[in-house]
Amino acid sequence: NEVSYRGISMTLKKIQPYICYDNDFIRNINIDFNDTIPCYAFYNCNSVTKAKVYTPLVIDKYAFQGCSRIEAVEIDATDLFVKAKENFQNQNFQEALTLIIDFLELSNEKKDEALFLQGQIYESSWNGKNIKLAIESYENITKNFPSSSLWDKAKKRITYLKRFYLEAR
Repeated sequence: NEVSYRGISMTLKKIQPYICYDNDFIRNINIDFNDTIPCYAFYNCNSVTKAKVYTPLVIDKYAFQGCSRIEAVEIDATDLFVKAKENFQNQNFQEALTLIIDFLELSNEKKDEALFLQGQIYESSWNGKNIKLAIESYENITKNFPSSSLWDKAKKRITYLKRFYLEAR
């Protein structure tokens, strides 16, 4: 976790509330860790012009309060998608689902791929298996991403799941 202070980069081991309270020297903030960015962590840091956050679990709504020069806190969620795929391949379905839901909320990239992975997770054999939610994920692709390379696969999964799971009952 890197904070630039008077042209010097500092690495923070943990970000606590008020850690950079009322600091007019911080210009850029890069945060890369899976933890919470707590309330008022960068409170009233009026010189901050750029904040980039990579895969946080939670950003408190007051974490950057008073940072009037920040136009937006940029969030890079690419890592969430990669970690979700890895967890799915390792059959850590709950963690994969949590990561892919976070990715879908934070990113506008690879939405069709993320929805397909979400469908696969819901189809998998674990205590969170949910065929209806799998179908919803695939239908989201067929409705909202007609030019997706996954459109045909999603349509086939919908047909298969409806025929062998929903209609069989």
